[in-house]
Amino acid sequence: METLGLPPHRYPTVVHSTAVVDPSCTLGHGTVLMPMVCVLPGVTIGDHVIVRPHTMMAVDVTVRDYGTIAAQVFLGRCAVVEQDAYVGAGAKVREYASVGPGAVVGMGSLVLGRVPGGQVWAGNPIRRLALASPLTARGRT
Repeated sequence: METLGLPPHRYPTVVHSTAVVDPSCTLGHGTVLMPMVCVLPGVTIGDHVIVRPHTMMAVDVTVRDYGTIAAQVFLGRCAVVEQDAYVGAGAKVREYASVGPGAVVGMGSLVLGRVPGGQVWAGNPIRRLALASPLTARGRT
């Protein structure tokens, strides 16, 4: 964004017509909510976040800037996905659990606590696979 020199309001927020978003939620600039996404009251979604189809966000979830939530993810009450984090398809993040900045959670994983930033975690039970590397560092999109 800084490279283009555009103000934040120039990036549209796109919500698919089948997505359900409670009016109390906050959606950042440049955020995209795809079909059949359900966002319950009190959710805060930062700038340039993408939420793929059939994802459910419970009450008071926070997804920070540049986060990516893949399809069919469940984020429990007060769960936090930090900046630049990726949550893979079908993952479940328990209430009050968190995914650290720049972390990657593999598809189908079950997050019961805290995933540290800059690491790749996957499985059920979830376990650390690696540190984030140039292969997993997607960079900002």
